[in-house]
Amino acid sequence: MTTTLYANPYDTSYTGFYFGSIEEFNEQLSQTSYEEVEIDYIDGDNPGLFQATKIHHGNVDLWFDELDQYPDDSHETSAICYLLDMKPSTEGMKLSCTEEA
Repeated sequence: MTTTLYANPYDTSYTGFYFGSIEEFNEQLSQTSYEEVEIDYIDGDNPGLFQATKIHHGNVDLWFDELDQYPDDSHETSAICYLLDMKPSTEGMKLSCTEEA
């Protein structure tokens, strides 16, 4: 299943856009009059990985391809989530690969 994300502008007077690839994100963002967006998870096989990696505008290009490669029930996703949980959190909260986090 292809991952679908939504680029939601911080300025609520604008409408965001859906995208299914980093190329599509970059192309559509370049055609807007706003620069910063929040990235929202819409559909795919890995809501837990999306949440654990804390994908945002500044790192979506690093993680997007991995979202399509690793569904939440894969061994690779478990390993990624484990490694992210081991990283000290500056916010004092533990990362989790479950949707309940």
